[in-house]
Amino acid sequence: MRNGRTQTLPTLLDGLDPRCATCWEAVDHAEALVSFGDLLFHFGCAPGCRSCGRVLGPGEAGWRFVGEVVSEPWGWSLRPTKFWCRQCLEGAPRDRPSGGE
Repeated sequence: MRNGRTQTLPTLLDGLDPRCATCWEAVDHAEALVSFGDLLFHFGCAPGCRSCGRVLGPGEAGWRFVGEVVSEPWGWSLRPTKFWCRQCLEGAPRDRPSGGE
């Protein structure tokens, strides 16, 4: 206790708050979020389809992505780099959606 106030020390969990997979800023579960598996995005940071540009919506399923594994201060993270929507995947040859290169 200092000056009549209790001092709150940072803990290990403080640095592990969920973060947006696009901007890496902490997310607040009270705001509108878009989830993709275990990845979370701010509504304005939601990814778009590499082929048609349509933006991923909340609760949408059937999208595919590729990404890279990166080292972060808290450990290893997956950073998505390209996304494809269900409609573009269904209309393309298997494993070869357009806009991939």
